[in-house]
Amino acid sequence: MAPEDSRRAWRAWLLAGLLLIGSWATLAVWTPPDDQTYTICLFRRLTHHACPTCGMTRALALLAKGDWRASIALHPLGLPLAAELVLLWSLSPLAMLRSHHLSARSVHVLLFANIAVFMMVWVLRLLHVFPSLN
Repeated sequence: MAPEDSRRAWRAWLLAGLLLIGSWATLAVWTPPDDQTYTICLFRRLTHHACPTCGMTRALALLAKGDWRASIALHPLGLPLAAELVLLWSLSPLAMLRSHHLSARSVHVLLFANIAVFMMVWVLRLLHVFPSLN
């Protein structure tokens, strides 16, 4: 990797870390409203049903406050998503030092795996296997 590309990658990694920390700090002090009339979810506004990610912001806010049980009850993927983000960010320097980058195929596999899990949980929530926000 060229020196300028390397510096750019490290700056992007650092910026991503600062964004993660800033987001986490914001979620730790902010409490999103529970009132459904204030939802920004277009799917929920139109259908009156929870979308695959409904409750995720509130679940992450509860997680940032240390209330992991309430977070999991609100959205079961809040904790795994937060852990995945931290793990990916933490392992990035190792990949950069070894000049390994995720291939486009790896990124697509990870993205589609996440989408599949979200859709599976959504269907289970619609079937009332998991608690729902409806």
